[in-house]
Parts: sequence; C-alpha cells; structure tokens
Amino acid sequence: KNELNWLNRYGIQIPNSCHIFDCQLAEFLISHQQLRFPSLDGACARLGLGQKTDVVGGYWARGIDTPDIPSEDLFPYLEQDLILTDRLAECQKMELVEKGLMPLFRLQCQDIKTLCSMEQNGIKFDFDRMEANAETLEEQIVELEEQLYEWADDFPINWDSNEHISALLYGGIAVAKTKTPTMHTYKRGIKAGNTEVRYQHSRSERVCERLVQPLVGSNLKKEGYYSTDANVLRQLHATGKVRNLVNTILKRSELMKLLTTSYRGIPKLVDTMDWQDGLVHGALNQVVARTGRLSASKPNQQNFPPEMQ
Repeated sequence: KNELNWLNRYGIQIPNSCHIFDCQLAEFLISHQQLRFPSLDGACARLGLGQKTDVVGGYWARGIDTPDIPSEDLFPYLEQDLILTDRLAECQKMELVEKGLMPLFRLQCQDIKTLCSMEQNGIKFDFDRMEANAETLEEQIVELEEQLYEWADDFPINWDSNEHISALLYGGIAVAKTKTPTMHTYKRGIKAGNTEVRYQHSRSERVCERLVQPLVGSNLKKEGYYSTDANVLRQLHATGKVRNLVNTILKRSELMKLLTTSYRGIPKLVDTMDWQDGLVHGALNQVVARTGRLSASKPNQQNFPPEMQ
C-alpha cells in the first residue's frame, strides 16, 4: 500500500485489472499476525533469500527524495529490491497455500486499493474551530492548575510528571529541577562587553505525606513510586478533599490529552507531513493488530474523541 501511495504521488495509477500481491501483508498472515510491519529484509532473511543493499537509505536519511538519488546508486538498489521481492513472493505463495491462507490473503489484497483511495482522499477538519477550541481548553487547564497548586505549597510541581503526582498522592519525595534566566556580561575575550542570557540550574525537593493508599500491585519499577494512570486514579479509595484533588488531576489530564493529541496535534501533523491540500491523510494499517482488524495511525482515525466528531 505504501508503494501504491508513492506511485500515486508521482501520478502513476495502477489499473483496476491489475492483481496485487503484497509481500508485507503475506508475511504478516504467515506469522499468524504476530509480526507487525514485516520488512522485506526480515522476510528474506527468514527464507535465506539474501538482503538489500543499504546505500539508498543514507540518501533518505539526509532528506534526499528518491528521484534525486544518483542513478548509479539508485538503479542497482532497485534491481536488487525487485529480484528479492520476486523471489519472496514465489516462496510466500507456496506458504499461503500450504497454510490455507490464500483466500484470506487475496481478499485483503483487494482491500488495498480501497484503503489507498481512503488515505489519498483524506479527512477535512475545521482548523479555525479547532484553534478556538484549543484556546478555550488552555484557559480551562489554567483554571484547574490554579486549583491544584493549592496543594503544592509553592513547590514547582509538574502536573505532567508521574513521579510528582505519585509523591503528592501516595507520599514520597518530589524532586524539581529548575533553571533561572540571568543576564551575563562578558568582561574579557572576543565577547567582552556583550550581554546574553544564561541559566542558573537549581534542584529542590519536597517531602510529601501520603494522602491516599495506593492500589495493591500499582507500584512502579522505581522504588517508592506508584502508578498515576487514569484507570488507577479512578479506583483509588479517596474521599473529601483528596477525592476532589484526584478528580481535578484526572480532568486536567483529560483536557491535556484532547488539546495536545487533537486540537493542537492534528494541525501540527498536517504541517509535519507537509500535506499541501490541508487535509489529514492518515494511515490505515492491515499489518498491525493481531486480531486481524484494521488499525489507524497518524492520526488514530478510529479513536477520535466525541468532541472531534
């Protein structure tokens, strides 16, 4: 599917009459759906078919697109890639037949073109509305943090830190590292007379008394700290002000996830992926979930929060 999308990027369309054989999908099924995103090298190594040359990967790592790679490096890589893919496909055909997986494989190969079309068509978002919602969320988060800081006693608690929240709720030592900007003027050398910002680093600690008993089995690998996962916090036997504290932490976490993953995260993803049409072209994956279901990533289109729908 990645190759079909890549060809489409350069205006190359595969006719509907053309049958598709996806070696990655075949390897996923042959592995009993245990091997996520199987690679050509990994599949060929399993069957003793050889390995690809690695010269082209260096160009991609430097941000050089395939059409700009020198032909003396690109063509040998392409030839070896095609030879290995052909050899692999022939071996996989026999394995799929032997395991009785060929009908399922053929059906999923037919799905690939539809999935490609879905990815290429993309999803349209109202980014102006998302920005307005993001600003509203930020105001709500600030209000929640003002309530939380009543428990901080002027200690710079990081409400995104599991260790800080663990220490506050279950007792322990919370450690904060801060840096304070100061103005420094050079007295000698080539920078003499110049002034620039420097940072002074400091470390502070706060010993916290236990507010609520941690759940049995929720201790983390780091001794003295316990899980602050949302599911764990909801199960805590907290009452009164401590329950309000826990609920406020949960609400802030919920709003932060919505802000960073959706309202801020999706527009940022559009910029990062350089989707010029302003649409979200997420990936629909056949070779991830062990149950065989379709999954989605960048972003997870199957798990948009209700606020985004």
